[in-house]
Amino acid sequence: MTPFQFYFSFFTLIIGLAVAAVARNFGTLWQRRVNARVGYLTPLLAVFLLLDISRFWLGLWAKQEIATLGPLALASVLCIALPYVFATTIMFPADP
Repeated sequence: MTPFQFYFSFFTLIIGLAVAAVARNFGTLWQRRVNARVGYLTPLLAVFLLLDISRFWLGLWAKQEIATLGPLALASVLCIALPYVFATTIMFPADP
């Protein structure tokens, strides 16, 4: 396994949690669509986050020749990916 493959799989696992959170919360919002009053901004934010996650994932793929593995690289993965997970978790209201 090359350093980039290790780095990329770790990043993809964390970012996959963010994408799954958006899909799960969209499903919950759809089930509660009668009681929950959500405007246009929350779904637009979700779409923006999904597009930004995809853009960042593709950008990382383009840099696979220059990626090195080390503690700083893994810390940067966490610093970049965990805010996406946090944002996608709190983006939708918990109560309708």
